[in-house]
Amino acid sequence: QKPTKKQGSNINQLLALGEYSVSYERYNQILGNVVQYANPNNEKISPYQVEFLQMKAVNLLIDEVIFYNGSVAAAVDLEKKEIEDGYFNFLSENDLKDKKALKKILKQRKISFSEFEKSFNQQLLINKFKALLVANVGISNEESENALNQVDLQLISLTSTAESVAEKIDLANEIYEKLVDGLNFSDAVVVYSESL
Repeated sequence: QKPTKKQGSNINQLLALGEYSVSYERYNQILGNVVQYANPNNEKISPYQVEFLQMKAVNLLIDEVIFYNGSVAAAVDLEKKEIEDGYFNFLSENDLKDKKALKKILKQRKISFSEFEKSFNQQLLINKFKALLVANVGISNEESENALNQVDLQLISLTSTAESVAEKIDLANEIYEKLVDGLNFSDAVVVYSESL
């Protein structure tokens, strides 16, 4: 399965990595997973925690795009047994009895099974590609984590309600123009990010 270049329209584009764009929908799926894992009881979380979870989701999304595209470029394939084993491990790790229990959770999260399956197989492919990289390049997981921890990633968090989406898009475009005109990004994060 090849990655889709320019997924979605520019309006739906969250970010671009080289020639590949990533949609808000995919970011929201990953963010939902991060929030569910970090806050399974739906407790109230602070603005700092919101920003942390958003950054974690962005990091996972970037990781996913880079390694998925790498796995496709390297022509990495999954065997049927690898998919079956991965599926069994996923059910076990999440205390799910069977496919029916999984589908129930997906329905609660408003995620179709086919969408889940596509994402799951993509993640299995990414994991296999990472394992092949580590085996062939000789970089340990610890070294990889240390390198990722050195990346300084900042984002401007603009939260919105359904009523204010157009206003937030206008604000995002205004911020972008100021950045193009020379505004320092770190300053823009402090001035405009709503979750600081």
